[in-house]
Amino acid sequence: MKIKPTYLFILLMLTFWSCVKYEEVKESELPSITYEAVLPAEPQEFSDSIKIIINYKDGNGDLGSEDPD
Repeated sequence: MKIKPTYLFILLMLTFWSCVKYEEVKESELPSITYEAVLPAEPQEFSDSIKIIINYKDGNGDLGSEDPD
């Protein structure tokens, strides 16, 4: 059985294109979420609302949607 040159070329090109070098992510670009506080510190049962405050950081800005509103 003989392989056609075009099939061999396509197979070789797919092999080379599949070898992609991935870039390393810098520590400053990694997203992070940190806990800040829960307010009030001692809520009254059935009368107070609780607020949980978190902080997030995204170094490269790809978290969330593109719409600023």
